[in-house]
Amino acid sequence: MNKQWIIVFLLFLLILGIVVFAIANPNEPKSNNIGVVLNVNDFYKTASQTLTIDELQEKIGKSTSTETWNYTKSDGSIKEITTLSYLDSNYEYLFYNNNLVRININTNLYFNSVDDIFTMFGLTKHDSTKISNTGTSIRIYNSSVPDFWCNYDGHKIQWVKITFLSGILD
Repeated sequence: MNKQWIIVFLLFLLILGIVVFAIANPNEPKSNNIGVVLNVNDFYKTASQTLTIDELQEKIGKSTSTETWNYTKSDGSIKEITTLSYLDSNYEYLFYNNNLVRININTNLYFNSVDDIFTMFGLTKHDSTKISNTGTSIRIYNSSVPDFWCNYDGHKIQWVKITFLSGILD
């Protein structure tokens, strides 16, 4: 009878250990499974010059729609912006003076940590890189791009704004 209680007690401890481990480590994708969504470095020609409209279309194909519109800055100045849309406007490429200024991504992407975001977008941390996390948005300044901003809910990114040239769309 003593031997049976020991076996029951050991099985109880084993089951308890499994339950505690499962609660402490929810079944989510691990960081090393996160792949590159879009490498921001592919859109620069030099450190201060981005792809042109023709170069972007040569790289990823003809856009599904193109729109030229006026953006009014906070100081009242107006910038003529050309937007090329891809994949039902889930990816928008904004150009000013034929230079890529920003990429907007409007689709759900999944991540586990801020480090995953660096991997997903080819971002690099520098001494001057600043990361701001409000709990619903992450903003990364001075990485591979001047400004990276995304909104998220849990582990799901809802939209992304990647700014290549500062001062145009602020």
